[in-house]
Amino acid sequence: MTKALFHISAVVASLLLPLTLGAQVNGRTFQRLDPLGAIVDDRALEYSAGAALSHPSASFSEAGLAYDGRREDEAYLPQAGDGLNQGEFFAKSLYRLDSLSVVTGKVSYQRGVKNNVIWNETSDFGMLYPYVAADSVGGNLQKEQYSFAGSYSRMLGRWHVGASLDYRALHEWRSSDPRPRNITSDFKATLSGGYSFGKYLASASATYHKYHQSQNIEFLASRGASSTIFHMTGLGSHYERFAGTKTYSTTSYIGHGFTASTLLQPIGGKGVRAGLKYDLLKTKAHLTNQNDTPITELLDQELGGFASYGFTAGKYVVGLDLHADYELRQGTENVIDNVSTGNYLDLLDLTMYRRKVLSAGLDGVIERGKFYLMPSVYGYFSKAKYLYPERVMDFSYAGAEAYAGYRSSFSGGWLADVRLGGGFCAGLSSEFDLPGDHTDSVIYAAYAHMFYKFTDNYAIAGMKARVQKEIGRIGAVFAGLSVRDHMFVESGNSIMIRFEAGLAF
Repeated sequence: MTKALFHISAVVASLLLPLTLGAQVNGRTFQRLDPLGAIVDDRALEYSAGAALSHPSASFSEAGLAYDGRREDEAYLPQAGDGLNQGEFFAKSLYRLDSLSVVTGKVSYQRGVKNNVIWNETSDFGMLYPYVAADSVGGNLQKEQYSFAGSYSRMLGRWHVGASLDYRALHEWRSSDPRPRNITSDFKATLSGGYSFGKYLASASATYHKYHQSQNIEFLASRGASSTIFHMTGLGSHYERFAGTKTYSTTSYIGHGFTASTLLQPIGGKGVRAGLKYDLLKTKAHLTNQNDTPITELLDQELGGFASYGFTAGKYVVGLDLHADYELRQGTENVIDNVSTGNYLDLLDLTMYRRKVLSAGLDGVIERGKFYLMPSVYGYFSKAKYLYPERVMDFSYAGAEAYAGYRSSFSGGWLADVRLGGGFCAGLSSEFDLPGDHTDSVIYAAYAHMFYKFTDNYAIAGMKARVQKEIGRIGAVFAGLSVRDHMFVESGNSIMIRFEAGLAF
């Protein structure tokens, strides 16, 4: 299956990339790298397939290779590990077929390893927590992922229509006990439509989301299993009946959901952009070897919105983007029959876990000539509770960052874009209460350390740079580097880097 996906990705890339071959690629790149567009226009693409119709970017394609690295003195999230080494091939394109229609495409292949992943055996932790399989041993987790996406949008008089498809296939595994083997498929299909009035385009979109993951955890050591597998249920609790080594180590996650969104955007030029989006995903975890018994159900709902505006004031170009998101995550546990027939009947459902997250931020851009400034402020509030025995983990923080940049074209077909800056993030409030009498001591220590990390203040330093050189009518070669370092006051550094190089058309 993975080979087939790779071939599909290669075909999509080969179709899209030649479409924009030609000269003046530096001019199109210069426009695409506009920091004002990065916050005012790009966010709109997340809300409607039709957003590409009024995106200011000219036709543009690029393909290349990238390296992603992460190193942490102490893992911020142990379930994601304390390091990453990953290579990627990517290709993406936005092409205007004519003045009324646009197609976009994106393909990616990633191969890497996450270092020292612990308290998590399940892929897509951020989507499925708290209902993941976990152990106290951990280790490096290998990763291979294929993804591709495409969209088409067209104006029909004052109306417009659009459609997009997005597919991701992920395989993760470990070569030491315990050995998870996870195979994931994630599919989304979107339809959008809208109407233009005056200088604005209004649209609405609907997305269907289907998710599946099969997980098999094996022990191959000659002396038997080396760790207990826990089916976690939130904030250090776990389903005690199904803890063990091999009997309950095969799990499947099946999810269905939808997204509804609206978007208002100007037709060319600067103006107000605003969007609202509601996302729902319901995922059930099944014990495959126990007649596909459903043991937990997760309902995740998110409501998000943004409003952005770009304008010119004298010699300055200014952009503002206000965005906010609210998430309600509810976890339900099933009471399973314990009769000797082995039917594993679902007798009762109890909603035991809730987490509420509110995040908001204001991003800005101020440009004058070749120089620009990008300030931002943001806040994050999380409240998580397990019903009985009661468990609580609440924390919040606020931060501010600013980056100064320079973007220019030079003689000889050269282009450069460089920005440097940093900021600080500080905790506002926190509460941690796990019942020691009802929590395994090793699990309690792990969650206490996570809370300590979540509430640690940190400074931020970062940079991003891209250099590009035109090579005649073929296009241009480019190289880019981004670095972001979180320097925690009490728990060491966390540094992330990405290097990429390739061809722009």
